[in-house]
Amino acid sequence: MILPLNVLNHGESYPVNCLTGDGIAELRKSVFEAVQELLWWKELIPRTFLRLEQAVKQRSRDEAVINMSEYMVLVKQAKVHEEEVKIATTMLHEMGVLKYFGHKMTNDKSDTGNSLSLHCLPGIFHCLGCQSFFPQRIHASRQNKIHDNDVANAADITTDAGRDPSKQEQDKYSFEDSVFISPAWMIEVLKGVMRHDWRHLDTFKGDAIGSKKVRKLLQLGIIDEDILKNLWPREKCDEAHTSATRKGIDVSKAVALLRGCDLAHFLGAGGNVDAAEKQQARTRELLCPGIIPHFMRQHQRAVSSSDDFFVSREYEYNIFPAGFTERLVVRCAGRHEDVDCSAGMAVMRGWGRLLVVSWSSEDVVEHTLRVDASTLQQMENFEKDLRALEAFFPGMKRRRQQSEKTRSGEEKVQVGIFWYGKQSKQCAQEIKKTIESKYSSHCYPLNLSCNIYTVSDSVSEDSNFLVNVLCISMECSKKTAGAKIFYNLWNKLTHKKATIIPVILEDYKKYIEEKKTLDKWWPVEIEGMEQYRIFHEYKREEESMRMLYEDVMMKLRRGQGSLLDSMSFCNQNKLLCQDCMRDVNASEEVGEYDLSKKSLQDEDIMMQEVTCSKNAHRKQVKEVLSFNNSFSPCPSCAKQKRVPHFFSRRACLSKLDRTLTAKEYCPSCQREVDV
Repeated sequence: MILPLNVLNHGESYPVNCLTGDGIAELRKSVFEAVQELLWWKELIPRTFLRLEQAVKQRSRDEAVINMSEYMVLVKQAKVHEEEVKIATTMLHEMGVLKYFGHKMTNDKSDTGNSLSLHCLPGIFHCLGCQSFFPQRIHASRQNKIHDNDVANAADITTDAGRDPSKQEQDKYSFEDSVFISPAWMIEVLKGVMRHDWRHLDTFKGDAIGSKKVRKLLQLGIIDEDILKNLWPREKCDEAHTSATRKGIDVSKAVALLRGCDLAHFLGAGGNVDAAEKQQARTRELLCPGIIPHFMRQHQRAVSSSDDFFVSREYEYNIFPAGFTERLVVRCAGRHEDVDCSAGMAVMRGWGRLLVVSWSSEDVVEHTLRVDASTLQQMENFEKDLRALEAFFPGMKRRRQQSEKTRSGEEKVQVGIFWYGKQSKQCAQEIKKTIESKYSSHCYPLNLSCNIYTVSDSVSEDSNFLVNVLCISMECSKKTAGAKIFYNLWNKLTHKKATIIPVILEDYKKYIEEKKTLDKWWPVEIEGMEQYRIFHEYKREEESMRMLYEDVMMKLRRGQGSLLDSMSFCNQNKLLCQDCMRDVNASEEVGEYDLSKKSLQDEDIMMQEVTCSKNAHRKQVKEVLSFNNSFSPCPSCAKQKRVPHFFSRRACLSKLDRTLTAKEYCPSCQREVDV
């Protein structure tokens, strides 16, 4: 049976003044009238549930947060039946008496067949749930019903999507073992990020690094772990505050509450157990979209064209309630590796997939939401998150929905493996098996598409695989029609500068060693392979396959949906010659221009020509200054005497606004360089 949805005052708001008390009586009267019209009015609540409620309230006078073992002691003292613990906890959660967001109370299958116990009180949950300030964490297969039998296998779709609870419990900011029992303490936590007065952060004025972190917090909503404690300064509390509040705010528990309420998300750890574990040893950054001011429209992510997406959808609503877009961003970020957020757009990326959510509410009448996704799976996940939030905000009505496919054909394949010859085929099959096995072992929230292709397969000209793995053996070098087709495919990939991972089989490795051509190991028919000179030697050893898998994952992360073009700096005191760097080889050095004797204030100086110190390349002064002010070569490439990758200085400076320890990837030497 589908129970009716009761909306107060036809979804319209009540004007209420918390300071003067105006409107409180009207709101209370409306709530009481609505409650008395419900089908379950005057249904009895078990006495054990009421005893547990009183015990929790009594405990909250001294403590704000207790762990699960302490909570279970209160449950036993209240004599709540073992099979009804979930029901009682859910009721108190919806009432706002306590808040619990973990898995321990929902992953227990001991209540199988106990659905009748839940059905006896559904009305109470819905009635009281509408008045709850904090959301119920909704699981992918649970849909707000914690009596489902398969919840043990359900992935949490919020800030820790796809993460193993046992792993997440090791995080000091975990909410798995925390039961929040003090409403006053929870409100104080929310005040730490929902405020207009940030004067308590003035203490960082004399600290250059601290000031940068504060600016990042106020402009981008990104909170460095080092300054989390400063969000909740110790202040004198009046007598209305509980003793638990006067003790101060435990930062780890406060962050756990924000994550549980879908108000905060750790950057770089969405659905990624490995990244979360690696971050334990270094400072992390917490994204709170609600802090971002409305005028912050600058965006750090590059979306090159509509070809980055496969499907788009647009929604129109009557209103965007306060906190709706923030919670939507946090939920979506939980299914991706990284997120970049401004006041009107959020870009999520992960494993070569891109999800862009943008919203506009400048018009009072029309509120639009648009989402562009690389895959249908991402769009389906987004729809689940959206419907969950629509249920949480009952006054929010979807007026219109329009879907469209942004590009013809099929979704972009993440990994394409190409082969020619019997040995190459076996190699391709083994690589595909290894990549899929290792990827699935991490339980990532997005699927991986990995396909094998031979020269006889029809691959369209506009096919664009995110990572191209080439299995190369001596059979590819034979003068056959199949080998020629393989070479044509290879040249097409290099000409359009696709992401290529060459995998060399043992027979081809022996061949290039005998020829002593390890530096230029590719066939003479292949052009533009200088930037792909690093290859993988195919071995069935675990370490070799692990390195290949990690290389594929790294290139997926650096591919579609990555940051702006890779960036780096070189010595800013040198005016380097652009022509020398493009012709650099192992026997030559890069020339420089000397303008120390030139007076740059002269009107005609910019049109004068200067000569570089090595190869006599002549350039106008304005061309020299323009190049050196706008671009910088990769220092790693320069050390290896190879044609360098050029980075954007302006993009580098903007990247440093986010973190002083930023690293950027050079596609030429295939390594990360410190900004």
